[in-house]
Amino acid sequence: MSDEKKRGCFKTGVLGCAALVALGLVFFAGLAGLALLDSRRPVERVEEERSAPVPVQRPATPATAEQLADARTRIPLSTIADEELPETGAGTLELDLSMGEFFVVPSDGAEIEVEGEFDRNRFRLDAEMTEAEDGSWRYRVRFLPRSRLFGGRGGSPNRVTIHVPRGLPLSVVGRIRMGSSDLELGGLSLRAVDLDTGMGEHAVSFSEPTPRPMDSFEIRGSMGQLDVTGLGNASPLTVEARHGMGELRLGLEGSWRNDCDIRARWRMGQMTVDVADDVRVDVESSTVIFGGKSVRVREREDLPPDAPTLRLDLGGSMGEVVVR
Repeated sequence: MSDEKKRGCFKTGVLGCAALVALGLVFFAGLAGLALLDSRRPVERVEEERSAPVPVQRPATPATAEQLADARTRIPLSTIADEELPETGAGTLELDLSMGEFFVVPSDGAEIEVEGEFDRNRFRLDAEMTEAEDGSWRYRVRFLPRSRLFGGRGGSPNRVTIHVPRGLPLSVVGRIRMGSSDLELGGLSLRAVDLDTGMGEHAVSFSEPTPRPMDSFEIRGSMGQLDVTGLGNASPLTVEARHGMGELRLGLEGSWRNDCDIRARWRMGQMTVDVADDVRVDVESSTVIFGGKSVRVREREDLPPDAPTLRLDLGGSMGEVVVR
């Protein structure tokens, strides 16, 4: 190949690379421009209606006077106002939540109520109730960013609270993808719980007994802290817990009314299992591939013959498991 042709090929390649770089710069400049426009967009706070103050802290952390005085802003949703829950038939509360602080609290009302405080320019809150021919129903609550690109930028924390009537027979299912959650399920007429929790800090508690033992409790975490307390007050027949990375705590305290098979797995971090004093505990398996374990279960010979038995099957890849 002649020198002139080589120079021509070289020149063409350089021009091609320069063109690609220029296109890339234009693309990122466009994104930066969109981000700038989004950041200058005026924040529209919801001010339609003020609801009564709701204490949404964990039972172990009393609410301060300032927190109690900070009333939540209720979002009027036509699907909530126009739809009434069926008088008979079990239902399902389905959660699809992301990027916020999420709370479930028992209530003495007759309807599920949802209220939130957030920027409606960036997020949306929806609720929808559907009923099947057999009388069962599904109540779906969704809180998601309007844009995946700028949904989580700046602003005040998003807060969504769901008030669930105590006497309403239902199951709680769904996912909380990112953020934090504090779900108080004690006292609810629950059939089952099946939840996926993503990145963040999540807590599920049963501070008082449920009217009937639950059929099953399943929870899966991704990264962060996953804390379950008072499971004995719900007395599920089976428990399945999984966590990816971080800390998993299973609190088996409470008033157990039946035996339970408990299976828990985690990949990396620490798992702590707190057992109740008035039950028999059978640790069938507790394995850690890389790490250590501390299993301290006191045998109780003074328990009655019909005392519930908890059968534990525990395992992890890397970290520590503690049973106490």
